[in-house]
Amino acid sequence: MPEIDLKSLSQAERLLDMAAYLSRVRSASAKDLSERYGVSIATVFRDKNALYDILGIFFVNSRGQHIEVAEEWHFKYIPLLVEQRRAVIRAIEETDDETQKKLLRSIL
Repeated sequence: MPEIDLKSLSQAERLLDMAAYLSRVRSASAKDLSERYGVSIATVFRDKNALYDILGIFFVNSRGQHIEVAEEWHFKYIPLLVEQRRAVIRAIEETDDETQKKLLRSIL
């Protein structure tokens, strides 16, 4: 499977990848995330706010340029309604884009 170019992701794709990544690493500097996704540090913090608003990701109140996911939060435990799961599965089946498939599979 080809490597995904994280710097070319759409905002929605970046948010999904960032959620999965932070679930694994638990904390990262804003600078590292900025470099990982090819966006500004300000965008990283806007994405952090979007992750809270959209996915309910809880972050530890840390100082400075560091982002840390609360210990009790794990990406794999986001509950999806049956219809939402079916929609994701249909989207996986309908797309030929391997990047999209990988990102969609990560939320199931």
